[in-house]
Amino acid sequence: MNRIVKMILLVGCFLGIAEHGASQPSQQISPEWRFKEARQFDFWLGQWNVNLRTRQSDNTWQNSVRAEAKIYSILDGKAVLELWNSGSIKGYSLRYFDEKKGKWVLWLDWPNHNRSDSSTLEGSFRHGRVEFFTMPQNGSWFDRLLGREPVSRYTFSDITASSLRWDDAHSTDGGESWQHSWIMEFSRTGTVASWPENGTQAHTYESGGLCDMPEFGRLEGLAGRWSGEVRVRGSEEARSSSAATMTGYQVLDGCGVITFLTFEQDGRTVKRFNFRTFSTERGEFEDTVLDNQRGSGVRLFYGPDDGQALHLVTDGKDGGRSKFVWHMPGSGQVSYEQFYSAAGDTGWHKSEIGTFRRFADGRSHATVRH
Repeated sequence: MNRIVKMILLVGCFLGIAEHGASQPSQQISPEWRFKEARQFDFWLGQWNVNLRTRQSDNTWQNSVRAEAKIYSILDGKAVLELWNSGSIKGYSLRYFDEKKGKWVLWLDWPNHNRSDSSTLEGSFRHGRVEFFTMPQNGSWFDRLLGREPVSRYTFSDITASSLRWDDAHSTDGGESWQHSWIMEFSRTGTVASWPENGTQAHTYESGGLCDMPEFGRLEGLAGRWSGEVRVRGSEEARSSSAATMTGYQVLDGCGVITFLTFEQDGRTVKRFNFRTFSTERGEFEDTVLDNQRGSGVRLFYGPDDGQALHLVTDGKDGGRSKFVWHMPGSGQVSYEQFYSAAGDTGWHKSEIGTFRRFADGRSHATVRH
């Protein structure tokens, strides 16, 4: 890395508002995501070696795990995606700046063997650090009354162009005291994290043995490169039609599948990120959805597999509900239907249809941008 670029990155890191530097050319970021808060996590983009240290019973710290993290800018620069991999531990996180809250929102899943479930934190930058806190939700009503609900805190600090520190902390007394378990020391190995050209299996996937229940295997059919069509219902009940592409990756050693969908609607490019897993906490399939629209945030969809399709439903903020029905027959074709209802579980109206066929094996795609 030349001296000038390194100095630019270093200054941006300390301010928490790096302008992508060498991690990704600025012309790949949509103008609507070039405001400073949305660029605060650009210091993290690229590839890193990670030294994971764990706290011992005598309160000393021991080097325990060596890992590799790949950090991507996605959705035209709206969000940051992390894939964290060691031989025994896999992790995924998604974060974006929520303009309404004035905070960064973080969603993550670090599964264990046949155990997977998403959780969320919120945080902000201050004095060269960023701290994320879990939202109160897990304690009893008595714990909440006394301010003793369990809270987790994740902190990024000591940020330079080539290194940074992450640590966790947990409190059961409303933040009066904290227990630390992990410290991660990141050392940069590259400024750009690459994707496999043709989809299928990405960083954090090895043998598929971490989550080998049949429910997780149901999602594998979404991996690969797809082409097709998306039809969207407009205000006049007419449907606009657009060519569409979708790329899917198996991640977390069989515990999840990531997809990127792109199509045109009303003269603009729509990009949609999905992380799908089977939530063993709920006993349902789970879909984390984020698009590149200004002002939109993550929507979580849950639902069953009836043997023919996945039926994934979320509550709407306006009292309505949205639903995706994904058909994956396993014959090189997939399709989905999106529905909306303003009346709970009744009165569903179809709002979007997508149909896709898998690209032939071995087809080359020189550039992968999400």
